[in-house]
Amino acid sequence: MYTPRRDSEDVVSLLARRHGLALAYLFHADAPTDRGSHAVLLDGPLGSFAVSTDVEVDSTQASSWVWSANLPHHVLIGQDRVHVTRWDQPSAQVTWKRQHLEREPDEFFDYLRRDRVQDPRNVVAHAMDLFRRVRTAVAHADLPDQCAMTAYLALLAASATGSPRDPDFDRIGQAYALPDDYREIVRRLSPQTVEATLEHFSGLQVADRTLRVYPALAMRHASGAIFQEAHYTLLTGTGEPDLFGVVAPARAQSVSRGVVHFTPPSLARGLSERALGQLDDLHERPEILIADITCGSGAFLIECLRTLERLDYKGHITVYGRDLSPAAIDMARFVLGLATAEWPGPQRSRIDLGIQDTLREALDVRPDVIVMNPPFMAWPSQDAIDRETLRAVLGSAWAGRPDISTGFVLRAVEALQPNGALAALLPASTLETEAGSRWRDRLRERHPVALVARFDNLSIFSHATVRLGAIVLGGRPKEALEVRSGPSPEAVGDVLRALRRGEREDDGDTNAPVAWTIRPGATGLRLAPGLPTRGEAWWNGPRTVPISALFEVKQGIRTGHNPAFVFSPAEIRSLPPEEQAAFRSAITSDDIVGGRAPTRVMIFYPHGTPWDEIVDEAELVARLPEFATRHLLRHRERLQRRARASARWWTLSLPRGALTRGRPIFVTKYFAAPGGIALDAERAELVLQGFGWIPTERATAMFGEAWGRTVPASIFAYLAILNSNAFFEIVAAHSNTTRGGQFDMSQRYVDDLPLIDLAQVPPEQQPIVADLATLGRAIHVGETATLPPGAMTDAEDGIKALYRGHSLPSELVTSKNAGTPAWLARFIEAEKNPDGRKQRVTVLVDLRQRAKAGAFVEIDNALRQVDPSELNDYALSTLLRGTFAMRLHLPFWTTFRDRAADVFRERGRDLNAVMIGLNR
Repeated sequence: MYTPRRDSEDVVSLLARRHGLALAYLFHADAPTDRGSHAVLLDGPLGSFAVSTDVEVDSTQASSWVWSANLPHHVLIGQDRVHVTRWDQPSAQVTWKRQHLEREPDEFFDYLRRDRVQDPRNVVAHAMDLFRRVRTAVAHADLPDQCAMTAYLALLAASATGSPRDPDFDRIGQAYALPDDYREIVRRLSPQTVEATLEHFSGLQVADRTLRVYPALAMRHASGAIFQEAHYTLLTGTGEPDLFGVVAPARAQSVSRGVVHFTPPSLARGLSERALGQLDDLHERPEILIADITCGSGAFLIECLRTLERLDYKGHITVYGRDLSPAAIDMARFVLGLATAEWPGPQRSRIDLGIQDTLREALDVRPDVIVMNPPFMAWPSQDAIDRETLRAVLGSAWAGRPDISTGFVLRAVEALQPNGALAALLPASTLETEAGSRWRDRLRERHPVALVARFDNLSIFSHATVRLGAIVLGGRPKEALEVRSGPSPEAVGDVLRALRRGEREDDGDTNAPVAWTIRPGATGLRLAPGLPTRGEAWWNGPRTVPISALFEVKQGIRTGHNPAFVFSPAEIRSLPPEEQAAFRSAITSDDIVGGRAPTRVMIFYPHGTPWDEIVDEAELVARLPEFATRHLLRHRERLQRRARASARWWTLSLPRGALTRGRPIFVTKYFAAPGGIALDAERAELVLQGFGWIPTERATAMFGEAWGRTVPASIFAYLAILNSNAFFEIVAAHSNTTRGGQFDMSQRYVDDLPLIDLAQVPPEQQPIVADLATLGRAIHVGETATLPPGAMTDAEDGIKALYRGHSLPSELVTSKNAGTPAWLARFIEAEKNPDGRKQRVTVLVDLRQRAKAGAFVEIDNALRQVDPSELNDYALSTLLRGTFAMRLHLPFWTTFRDRAADVFRERGRDLNAVMIGLNR
């Protein structure tokens, strides 16, 4: 456990407590330096850093340390000054006054998180370069590709000895846990290649400095990432060309079940802390067994071990790991051997690793703590053996189409000691579906819930797009927490740090999307979908009804192969009239842009009378000779290979007959954001891939008898509501998001969303409905740019007023800057003050945060509120350049740019000069 020894180190402890950072030593106990002067403060990938106190450290050495430890910054705290070095800029130290750091620790930490490394050659990439070189050398030695990992571990151990020339591998094998055959494998490699490879690995040239690699630091702080990347490369990649252009082929065969998603160290650290924190008698236990039954290269076990070190646990530790992959077990044995040698030492630790299929076979131990990131595999990807095994493991907890991870978690829970604790990562869907309720109940019957979490950033795993969930069970939890983090990259780190600090609310900008929530009182393991929300929901007003009361949401058709079925109207008009009858008009998801669907396609729809009477290919050609010969027959083999193919191979995979019996009014993309819902005034017969909203009897009565000949104002008002930021704020709280900030519009998420019943709106609110109808008409015909300034934002205020059941406050109607977002209003006002430059930086940060959260309509609306002539040149160029990268998501951006060009022209400036450096 790190303990401050000087006044300077008290600042380190302050930063750790203030920001919820895990505090540990930078070096191990036997390091040839004053260990107590150097620490690491661990966050996620953005906020971790190393710190040294009251010592002399030159910038090159500091850069070498943090680069080797896979950290971005080194912070040197002296008596009066604080020097910050980023490893990719070793000659560009930034100096802070120590008093300023102590007075504004939040500002200092925000600076570290914003100051991102620009050089991609971090120590993980450097170690992967070593692995590829070793792999190539193994191929040149005519050794099996499986030997690459053994050779890699041996060369890493040799590098740690500091003697690349003629390393003594016999002595190295005594100091490191290497596979038994490492000597024979290394002897087969060219000595010149070994020496050159180790020499290359020993350092990195950065500008005019050479950074030295410290393998001990890399193994202590970056082993999880390094070995997980090596394992991934071994299973999926190929050897890269060597200096002579020879490529080592990938010959290793993966032995695994499911898709292995490698564990982010920050999540493994946070969950290990929560699991161990449930053992209120931890320090009274003379021994503890920590286990991971799908351990991979040991990343979760390493973090659990480091957590015990930070907690200053004094007892004996057994580290137990099982995995199907021999290469993974070799890596885990190597890194855990190093870790336990550092702490707690061989006298107080034992390592028990082995190859085992822990889904088929029960464990032979009863662990005190289990930490795990099991393989993920959805039901459609499982083969018959996997499904049979999973069904046997789940038993009465079986229901629906479970992910294979549920079987591993249940195995772990059944093996856990009665007073033990478990922490597991798993697909968020396992915590959301009704079908998973039996499985979740089984877990709760065995151990109490301490934490259930969902993380909506889809980039947490480096090689997969997965919405991630987590659970912590067991022990004696003081409270059960429900944790959610939003889609921004910073959100996961923010919520983990908040857990360490004991916080329960995100106190960030109330005008920005909420980044995370931590709420006590979780009653079970089920989580409703949706992003975290702040405070009481504003949309639960007196005049709302579920969407299902007004619209029947039906999924669109799936053809199974669009080129065989989807055509332009012109192509179909070229067919004989009797064949044209086999086609129906349709709206596709791709047609919907900016709340409009101005184009239609024609779909071959061989369903319903008389086309479903066609029984064989001969009759198909006889009834549709032109279409069959010109288009359909050339796709026959591809259509016959479809998952849902039948003898009538020319039919659609999913014809969705409900959409032909009742035509939709509104059509949505499958994954939508504001602008992703269109009014289908022409009533197309089909929807392709998206969803059609068919009006119920209640809605039809509201729209009146004229509907069908004209579009009533209420339908246009609904179009404005459904494409608003306000409505998608509701969607966000109830549906799942994609990486692009869009939301799943499936019926299961949409049916229960509250929607204003316009038939119940009282007279005093009818002006709001009239304004929304005007906006809806403008959206439908593509003329929103002609609306008066402030109309879009006024509509957002009006929609929320309708939901809440009251009229708009008069100040929102009369204020000049009504509707201008607070972050932009501050920016505009600041241009009149000396601190305008600081506000320009702030607005760029705000823009990035909102873009990451997918709030493009909010940004677009903000641009509509700005009069370019009111901004000086610097402010105007800031908005133009700051929104350039997201311009494809901003319908008004081109208009804003043209207005800005006019202003610059009046001031004697050229827009091209303002936008220099950007690819326009």
